[in-house]
Amino acid sequence: VAIRSLGLHAKYLATANDVDARQSVIETIQGFLNDPDASNSSSLQLTACNIFLTHGEMMKEALQCVHLGMTMEHLAVCLQIYIKIDRLDLAENNLMLMKQADEDSTLAQLCKAYLSIAHGSSRADDAIYALSHLSEQYGPSPMLLNCMAVANIVAKRYDAAEINLNDALQEEPGN
Repeated sequence: VAIRSLGLHAKYLATANDVDARQSVIETIQGFLNDPDASNSSSLQLTACNIFLTHGEMMKEALQCVHLGMTMEHLAVCLQIYIKIDRLDLAENNLMLMKQADEDSTLAQLCKAYLSIAHGSSRADDAIYALSHLSEQYGPSPMLLNCMAVANIVAKRYDAAEINLNDALQEEPGN
């Protein structure tokens, strides 16, 4: 089921202009999720969630796929959905669960930064600190530099954000 769901995800992404093919993928994934034997696959749950989020207007279905999961990936995606629907209180709860499992994990640190950015300028410094730490630990990447730029913009540090964006461009000059 996990490999078939990944194949369906690839098909969904490859058929950007074919509404019927995308709807067929959605229906097939929903069929997998309704099968009691297959629905417990965390790979299926995460893949289905990603497809639903990409499809748009399927936030409820995406959340249903991951809200009961206890892996770090389930918690992280759930946290991102809660941020997206402006339920920062529920996102905080998920972050606490992630920290209980492994406070030092890269995923927990990234989620902490995302949530700090979502809280606005009052917690932007927390995000900048967490992202800087990750950048020192693993080296700067365009994703980390772009996230730091967003955090700096939220903190109203536009000069620092511009530096982050220029550094990101130097990391990947083709993009």
